Amino acid sequence: MRNTLLLIVLLSLFLSACMPDFSVDRIMKDSSGAMDACAKESEKGQSECYSKIASVLQTSDTDQALKACSSIKEEEAKRTCYQNILAAQNITEIKFGLCSKIDMVDLTLRCQQDIFNNIKATNADFAFQVCNAMPDPLGTERSPRGDCIQEIIRVQNGTDAKLTICNKIDRDDWKKSCIENIANEEQDPVKAMAICNEINENNFRQHCYKGI
Repeated sequence: MRNTLLLIVLLSLFLSACMPDFSVDRIMKDSSGAMDACAKESEKGQSECYSKIASVLQTSDTDQALKACSSIKEEEAKRTCYQNILAAQNITEIKFGLCSKIDMVDLTLRCQQDIFNNIKATNADFAFQVCNAMPDPLGTERSPRGDCIQEIIRVQNGTDAKLTICNKIDRDDWKKSCIENIANEEQDPVKAMAICNEINENNFRQHCYKGI
């Protein structure tokens, strides 16, 4: 009996020594080593292992946490891993910086849209920065970026605030359309003419005048 107990104890010690250490302390002290240990696990084991690393580092070392998530092969496990990192962020600017580092396009866009919806009415400058980070497919009438910018303008109070946003747009066709739309909404013809005058291109400016 004593020999059996001794054998069990020795076997336990042997297995403990052989098993990779995924403790919080190990991850905090040597995250690279923990990542290397994860790579030796089965696919399911890797998902759990990388997810734990990401969970431990999600606020202290976001780059390594994202790297852990990106190493997960199972799509849903990877998605959940990224979502948990984003949910752990309390500072909007930090969360915004992480959005574009995620290697899942739909999740990146959703991350940006969530931030935008929370700040669009209170911080137009930052909201515009978020819009500019969104995709802008060439050759399309609508795009996430364009819809986003239109939404900023919609929630602004006053013509001047709306024009400020229009004049930040780097795509010339969008900028001219933006200014013309504001001019068309203006009830005072004199003010509407002044708004049209913001357009540099003469042909488009004349088109704006016709809408007054």
